[in-house]
Amino acid sequence: MAENQEGQFSLLNAGEVASRFNEFCKSGEKVVVWSKGSNEKFEFRAHAFNKDQSLLEVSLIDAKEPKVLFGLNVLGQTSQKTLQYFFSGQFSFDKMNHVYLIKLTDKIFKFEKRKNFRLSTFPRHQVKLHLNLPEDFQPPTNVLNLAKRGEQTKLFKSFLEMLHQTKSGGKTSYEINFRIQDISINGLSFIIGDLEKKFIFENIHFEKALLEFNEEEFSIPKIRVVYVMDYIDPSKPGTKLYKVGMQLMNLDLETDNRLSMKISKELRESDMNKVFEDFLK
Repeated sequence: MAENQEGQFSLLNAGEVASRFNEFCKSGEKVVVWSKGSNEKFEFRAHAFNKDQSLLEVSLIDAKEPKVLFGLNVLGQTSQKTLQYFFSGQFSFDKMNHVYLIKLTDKIFKFEKRKNFRLSTFPRHQVKLHLNLPEDFQPPTNVLNLAKRGEQTKLFKSFLEMLHQTKSGGKTSYEINFRIQDISINGLSFIIGDLEKKFIFENIHFEKALLEFNEEEFSIPKIRVVYVMDYIDPSKPGTKLYKVGMQLMNLDLETDNRLSMKISKELRESDMNKVFEDFLK
């Protein structure tokens, strides 16, 4: 993940690349192609994508022939709704089938504008993350005993309120939910204590998570813990807390766009609220 003054570039994985480019071709998105350092740009329409060969087939929109691109390593850009995508690859022309081809490199980036970076969600917004815990997860014994005896401390009670148990086919599974502190289209963060830190640690990932955002739901195929760092809450002196940062992974294009639009909308409203507050001063 890299930043510049305008925004942030995030590298897509292979699954995300296949999903995005299949969608681009399905909807016939415009693709702008140019050679590095050149001001001359050519416009194409995405037509077909071969994920096994990382080959993008495009049709020409421009009247001018892109012969200057033949055999060159080119740069390209396409977008859908609020998101932009950038790539590089080798440009060629298939004479037999009369189609233009771009052999993509393995580095495809999603671009997030700086103004859309991160929305502070607590306490104004109701945003929760629901995680399915691993099959071998067992709640700390002392927590279960306290639950039975009704002698929970405030922290234990908070932990139990986040933890949900379900039984199906003789198996017991657990889900835990967290109140989100801030969110972007690439990730989110929340606060945990020592109990949660036993199973929330760096590089662990969870499958099929669910994000609730002001009564709207987003399915997250995969989510990974990027960092766990010490956190101090002035309202809870002496309590050991940690801030967790997680990366959203393998989102399909529809979910990616919907989440981006949701965050952008809330950011715009937050900005306008602040403008009005400043106006009243």
